[in-house]
Amino acid sequence: MASYDVNGDGLVNILDLILVAQHFGESIATIKGVVTDASTGLPIPGVAVVLAGNSVLTDAGGNYTFDNITPGSYIVSFTKTGYQTVTL
Repeated sequence: MASYDVNGDGLVNILDLILVAQHFGESIATIKGVVTDASTGLPIPGVAVVLAGNSVLTDAGGNYTFDNITPGSYIVSFTKTGYQTVTL
């Protein structure tokens, strides 16, 4: 599990976990994570998380999931009004 702390205007802490599984001879990945406020440690709901052109919103617990992702390198963006946008 990787943790990214951004100490800018929005103070966002991002945790992400990448799981890879075999599915009919092909590798697929699930990317899951939790977005929390770096100052308070509280989850941030409603963060737009964008990966490879797909977008999800974090739930009430700050959780997000992307299923059926081909393993590889990706740019992931986290955006919410009132917080600094983070791109990894």
